[in-house]
Parts: sequence; C-alpha cells; structure tokens
Amino acid sequence: MTILCSLLLGALPATPAPDNDLFTLYVADTDTFFANEKDAGLLNAFKMIHARMGELPGEIPDFPQLPPEMVSLVTGLLTGEKSLRIGTTDDPGMPLPVYGQLDIIEGDEAAAQRLAMTLYDLGLMAGVPFGQKGEDGLLPLVGTDPVDVSFGAMGSSVILSAGKSIDHGVDLSTTGLPAGVAPNFLMEMDMGGIMNLLEDFSVMAGEGEDFVNPLAQVGLDQMMIRVASGSDNERSYTVTRMPGHGSWAEGTGMTPRRNLTLADVNIIPQSAMFGMVSTTNFQGTVDYVLEMLEPELAKEGIADPVGMVAALTGFHLEEDLIDHLGDAVGVYTSDATGGGGLLSLVAFMELNNPEGMLGTIERLEDIINGVGASAAQGYVRTRHWQHGGNEYLSLTFPGLPIPAEPTLSVSGNHLFIGMSPGATVGAVESAQQAGGLNDNPRFVGNLPHAIADSQSISFVDSPRMLRHGYGITSLFCSALVNGTRSRFNDSRDAGMIMPTFPELARGAKASVTSTYMDGNDLVTEQWADSSILVNMTSMAGWLTASPAALLLPLAFLGLTVAESEEAPLVYELK
Repeated sequence: MTILCSLLLGALPATPAPDNDLFTLYVADTDTFFANEKDAGLLNAFKMIHARMGELPGEIPDFPQLPPEMVSLVTGLLTGEKSLRIGTTDDPGMPLPVYGQLDIIEGDEAAAQRLAMTLYDLGLMAGVPFGQKGEDGLLPLVGTDPVDVSFGAMGSSVILSAGKSIDHGVDLSTTGLPAGVAPNFLMEMDMGGIMNLLEDFSVMAGEGEDFVNPLAQVGLDQMMIRVASGSDNERSYTVTRMPGHGSWAEGTGMTPRRNLTLADVNIIPQSAMFGMVSTTNFQGTVDYVLEMLEPELAKEGIADPVGMVAALTGFHLEEDLIDHLGDAVGVYTSDATGGGGLLSLVAFMELNNPEGMLGTIERLEDIINGVGASAAQGYVRTRHWQHGGNEYLSLTFPGLPIPAEPTLSVSGNHLFIGMSPGATVGAVESAQQAGGLNDNPRFVGNLPHAIADSQSISFVDSPRMLRHGYGITSLFCSALVNGTRSRFNDSRDAGMIMPTFPELARGAKASVTSTYMDGNDLVTEQWADSSILVNMTSMAGWLTASPAALLLPLAFLGLTVAESEEAPLVYELK
C-alpha cells in the first residue's frame, strides 16, 4: 500500500483548492463499448474469457493456485465501471494537501457491500493490515503514513482512497457529446497543475533550483485537456476540449489568420483514402519557435539564425519561403495519386506568391545540383519535365536503383509534393478538376462541424478498407473463439462472431474529425463508425493495402543499440 500511495502522489496535479479534482478518469462498463449490433458476437466472446482464465490453473503445470473467485473478481474489476480521481484540498488536517480515490462502481449498495467483503477476505489472506472501521464506514490501512489510506463500500461503489475519501461521483453531465449519448470514457487533466505540484515537491525536497517546467517555458502552464467519448448504434463520438487555448495561441502569435473554405477541402480528391487539411500561421509559428530558441542560441553567440543560414547557403527561410506561403496546408492519399496506399501520399501548400516560390525552387535546384555533382559524384540530380501543360521537377538518382523519385509542381496557387511522379501528376490534375472531397458522401455524411467554422479537418475512408482487412480480422475472431471454448463444456461457445462481409460493410461509416474554436476553447470532434469490428477491420485493411506502412514498425524493431567500453552508443539497422 505504501507503494500505491507513492504512485498516486507521484502523478498528482496541483494548485491547492477545496476538494478540487484535477485529474479525473472514468471508464464505463465494457458492454457500453459494444453498442453496435455488429459487435454482439464479439462481446459474447469477451464475456467468456474469465471462464477460460479460470480453467488455466488446472492446465498449466506449476501455475499458482488462486482462490476460485479470484479470476472472476479480477476480470470483473477490469471490465466493470470505474473512476479515478486525484486532486488537491485545503483541509488543514491533512499532512499533504492531495488526495486520490479509485471507485469500483457497482449496480447498487448491496452489490458494493458484497464486493467489498470479498476484497476484504482476500486482503486478509494476503496479509493486508486493516484497522478499525471509521465513522465513514471505511477500513483504514495500517502503516501508510504520512498519507491515510482507506478501503470499503460507500454507496454503490467500493473505494480505495488516499489522503481523504470523496463522497460524490464523477460529473458526466458536461461532456460535449451529442444529446442522448452517455460517455463510456472521460478524462480531465490539468497538465499545468501537475507540473506545478512537481515543482512544489522539488522545492520541498531541496531540488527546486534544478526543476524545469517545460509547459511554463512555452506558455502552457495553465494547460488543461478534457476528452470524452461515447457511442450509439450508428456512430462513435469523441470530443477533446482545451480550455483557454485561444488566449495562448493569440499570445504566441500562432493563431491561424482564417478558417477553412470549401476550396481548401476540395484540393483533396473525392477518391481520397485519407486526407487532412488545416489552416496555419507560418510566419507566427516561425517567430514563436525562434523566440523559444533564442536563449540557447544566444549561448552559442547566434543572434540571427535565419540570417546566418542565409549567409552560408544563400537560402533565407522567411524571404525565400515563408513570405510565399498562404494559409492552408494538407496531405492525403487517394486513388487519383496512386491507388490510395502509402506511396500515393501527396502534400500541398497554399501559395500567396506562386512566382516567388518558383524562384525559390530554382535556387534550391541549383544548390542540389551543385552538391550532387561534387559530393555525390553526379548520382543526385534534378530533372525538369512537362505533362499536360504543367511543369514538374523530380529529384533523381542516375545510375542507382533507388526506388524513389520525389516530385513537385506549382499549379495555380498551390505547391504539390508527391512521393512519385505519378502521384504529383495525379494531384495537379485532380486540383484542376471541379469538385473534390466534399463530393464524397462518406465525408459529408459524417462531418461533425461546418467547414467554414473549422481550422482543421481530417478524413479516413474506413469502409473502403474493409475488403482488404476482412480476412485478417476473421482470423483474429477465430483465434478468440477457439481460445474461449472449453474442452469440457460444449455450451461455452461464442460461435460465429465475425459478421459476413456484406453485413459488416452495410452502413459502415468513415472517420471524420473537425477542429474549431468554441469561444476561447479549442475543440476537436471526431465521428466514426460505432462498431469495434468495423474499425479493427479498417485498420487491418490499411496495413494490408499499404505494405510499405509495415516498414515503419519493422525499422524500429531492427534498430538496435550496441554499447561497449571502447565506443559510445552505436546504432545498427539489422
């Protein structure tokens, strides 16, 4: 229990206030996550896991023999409704002005009493030192100074409290979810308060001078995050809110100069598999980053890093790039740019000075070709070419079988950069045609907020990925069903838990996210399909249809660190 108290205290937020919950986590009963009827079989299989776990001690040699009720109890605790609250208090009777409480929420008071008694009996068997029941009906744990730890039933919950107990439940009334949708997950976190408390503890430990608050350094010392999710039979909904973000963005100078327009969204083709477009403030972002770096650069004697780079390379970040950029930037994959897989990836940026950007590209081209001719012995070179009346520039590797040919083009008031010549050509031609992503009914039908009021929008066409991932997800479902079946009880069989492909695909919805300002708060809303199986199958389909995406985790797995006495850390790609 002393370890538990230390863990609780080590993550506590701060700014003392009367019984103020500064960190709240609420997770509903597992059943509520399976709101879609397509997941009924999957839920049935999950409910059989605890029975299967109860059989394992008799099948595995030397497996610890647990009390018969232990497995059922643990699975019940993991899958049941629960909440965790950590906060501060101004109670003068507490040695530390912090508290934490874990609530296991049961259906009624009688159920809570039964669970508390079961846990109490198991605690006695494990040697937990319970004290005498207090006036609040809770049992104190002996030897947890300086923090009081108590356990017991309170109303319809079984609680474990550190510091003090809380007799009120988590507020689920202001989640921001659509009317009638109850939250199955809720988290509220005062990140600034956490850092402030850590700083206070450092001062108490005599190490305050060494403490660095990274949030305060970037002006986020009041940062808060609220996340809520829930679902009905059609959609899952997730709402993330950052109170006060507007004031912070305005103070840093990074507030976007405008919201999105329909034209910004329609740069992404209707056939997009994935797409994201945002408005930003390039100049404000650069100014803020340079301001943050100024103290460290000053130590190195660098007063003007942009000017220094310009003197060395002839490229001025602001005059040659930032001054030519507009407000919108995006990235997408689509059929039009290569079939929708990872290699069809295209990035685009709005330009307010296309001619100036063309001049910058020419200067960069001279630099690349100069370095390529000398340092790379001619194996790196740019190539100008035309297609359909448009100019293109590709980075090539003459004589080397390198499977890459990044290509860019300035068309209209946009710069397009693709991973291949075909991707860039497809992007330019799509942008020149009427319409775009807003003509995709799966995008329009699941858009949570108006385009004109949004700063950022993203889209994932989940239904299109189902056919590619159906086989893999079916294998997973078969593994789950076989794993939960019993050799001794034929009635414990979840049966067919994966719907047929037509059933799974029927009515499947895309995932669409909008980010916008609500007063002074930054809000991100996501609408997606409510079926767990639909979303799992879509993710599996993305990996199957885009094998190149698998190279990313494989690269991390292959990266090993070798350390020896003779040499510093050496990174090897196996």
